[in-house]
Amino acid sequence: MMTGDYRYVITTLDLHAIDWRQYQYSGVNIKGFQLIDFTNPFVRDFLNDYLDVFKIESVEQFRLDDALIFDAVMMFAHAYKDLSYKNGQLFSATFSKDFDKEFYPWKEGLSLRNYLLYTEIMGLTGSIAIDGDGARRRFKLDLMTLHETGLKKHCEWNFENYFVDFRYEESREKPHYKVLITNNPPYAMVVKHSRSMAGNERYEGLVVDIIKELSKALDFDYTLIMHSNTNNGNCKWEKLSNYTSCISCDGVTGRVFNGEVDMAISDLTMTENRAKCVQFSTPFMNLGISLLVKKPQKVVTLFSFLAPFHYQVWLCIALSTIVMSILFFALGRLCPAEWTNPYPCIEEPNELQNQFTFNNAVWFTVGAILQQGSEIAPIGLSTRVLAGTWYFFCLIISNAYTANLAASLFDQTPVRLVDSYKDLLDQTEIKYGAKLNGSTIKYFESSSNPDHQRLYRQMMLDEEWKKMYTFKENEEGVELVRSNITKYAFFMESSTIQYTIKHYCELEEVGQLIDQKSYAIAYLKNFTAHQKINEAISLLEESSILAGLRHKWWDERGNLCGKPESNSPESMTEEQLRGVFVVLVVGLLLSTIVTICVSFRSIRSISKANQLDLFDTVKIEMKNITRSKPIKTVLLKQRSTETNLTDRSCNCTMSTQV
Repeated sequence: MMTGDYRYVITTLDLHAIDWRQYQYSGVNIKGFQLIDFTNPFVRDFLNDYLDVFKIESVEQFRLDDALIFDAVMMFAHAYKDLSYKNGQLFSATFSKDFDKEFYPWKEGLSLRNYLLYTEIMGLTGSIAIDGDGARRRFKLDLMTLHETGLKKHCEWNFENYFVDFRYEESREKPHYKVLITNNPPYAMVVKHSRSMAGNERYEGLVVDIIKELSKALDFDYTLIMHSNTNNGNCKWEKLSNYTSCISCDGVTGRVFNGEVDMAISDLTMTENRAKCVQFSTPFMNLGISLLVKKPQKVVTLFSFLAPFHYQVWLCIALSTIVMSILFFALGRLCPAEWTNPYPCIEEPNELQNQFTFNNAVWFTVGAILQQGSEIAPIGLSTRVLAGTWYFFCLIISNAYTANLAASLFDQTPVRLVDSYKDLLDQTEIKYGAKLNGSTIKYFESSSNPDHQRLYRQMMLDEEWKKMYTFKENEEGVELVRSNITKYAFFMESSTIQYTIKHYCELEEVGQLIDQKSYAIAYLKNFTAHQKINEAISLLEESSILAGLRHKWWDERGNLCGKPESNSPESMTEEQLRGVFVVLVVGLLLSTIVTICVSFRSIRSISKANQLDLFDTVKIEMKNITRSKPIKTVLLKQRSTETNLTDRSCNCTMSTQV
């Protein structure tokens, strides 16, 4: 009932003697009448001179009853003094102590009454004069109104003019406040190229904009002061018999408590510890504690290209390839059609040749499954049936592999580090921590939840853990989360996490909020503008101005990660195809080694056949290899049986043409 929606009229004339401090900031409309004008210099000077006589410590403690008695005595004294000047000695006879005798009226009593009626003096309660009926006349009453700075005169009432408008005007000079902020984006930060700027223009951020909006709504000036660090501070206090006594505070809260600044606004959490020493406004942001971790990473192995098939399928494919190679070799030998005349000009050759050597059978089988084919074409019916069957098998296997390859590479299930704070219990592989001396670590310390207590003991009571995984600044914890040094999760306020993950795209927030907390403006208790600031913050919230400011600094200016990820497939990375390149490199190395071995064997045989030095033969062969034309000199002079047959076939061909 003590809000701006209610109005009260106080009937006591000792309005000044009431302690209004607990109501003067509430906005309630309180009015009352006052007979003593404490703004009158005569009244203030007189009371200041006789504080000891009235046994009071200040002018405001002077009561109306005492003032009326004093004025009555002064009125009587003035009248009696005037009468004595006119009549000389008034009391020539002494009063009798024998009250049994008959009394007679005082002969000067009527004269004294007349002097009282015509005497007018200025007393502590204003002008004093009485009429024929003995009633007081020509007095005035001041109508007082309660303001934030105390009781102020609203208007005046007197017998002649009744109410005289004397409406109190507040001082037109704007109040000026020193406002403390911390360099902690996006709440407050120094503007880039701020050297060319001055005053409040050097700073920007959410709380800077909030103070700017409040100054417009409440018409005050302010000076922003940047705190040296982001330590919001904590307080020490002691509980006495009937109240709590605050001893000291540090950090941002300490500067407010010590009166160095008028108010502080930052990511300052409303806590019971701080509220015992400073006063908080209506919250301008609600949040909670959450976990900051690295985004789940896709598990990419060196041989990810083998993922489309289970290892058992690969074993079956390998075994099928070996079996089919053997079958092609065997059936090729058994099938008469596969034995062909290598020399068409000779009708009855001494030898027939079969294309399905073991090497060719393996090459034909492997080429088919790799969808590359070969120059070998089956001739016999049996080998063609076997080849068709193998082609069909290869078609199904290849298409199934191709279809599953895309799905396995693009839809790999990411492995999340943790899903909630409960995953951090009973393990030491994933490290975790929080900001030292912050409201987050204080929450874990004071929480009655057993799990929270276990987390606190691990973070703070283990000295080695505390040294390595708890930090003075949030930025240090964020950097450790981003690094690949260790698996780490950092407890932070959810609003700060939401800003951080829009700057560092590899990070994310996990789990539900652990608690509910709020950011608010801090100032000394009984701050004059407390009620107005609360009302202004509520209006900013209702008009969505605060929501717009949060959108500005979190989404418009703070989002460096762009739009959320779409459902379209992303590009394949080097990690996903690394195994394919490894196979390629291994194949190149193996082919090179085989080529060198075969070449060396061939050179050695040529050297022996021609009785040449091995080193000279190598030089000749290297010279032939490095020629630009694909032609080299034949060094092997011995003619083999195959060569004789070839020459014979060629001669036969020539004679036939003739």
